Amino acid sequence: MNNAKRIENAVEWIRCLGTTKMKQGIGMLGDRKNGFCCLGFGCYINSVDYYAPNESSVAFQDIVGLIDELGTPNDGGLQPLATLTLYIQKH
Repeated sequence: MNNAKRIENAVEWIRCLGTTKMKQGIGMLGDRKNGFCCLGFGCYINSVDYYAPNESSVAFQDIVGLIDELGTPNDGGLQPLATLTLYIQKH
């Protein structure tokens, strides 16, 4: 997957996080019934196969450019995720 697609996926994920009415879960990826953590919600909206009790998903990390299970962005010299989030919220 190229970086442009990863950025597109990350932007959509962050945008949806800010507007979702779904229940928020904690400590695991989650599901619609029990709620999602932010990474689980990303799996859900991007149709990534995942196991709900897990705390992370390597497949999701890859499609949005995260380098570890804690959600650290692999910005490749681009803007940090927090800056990107603020930009998205303003536009």
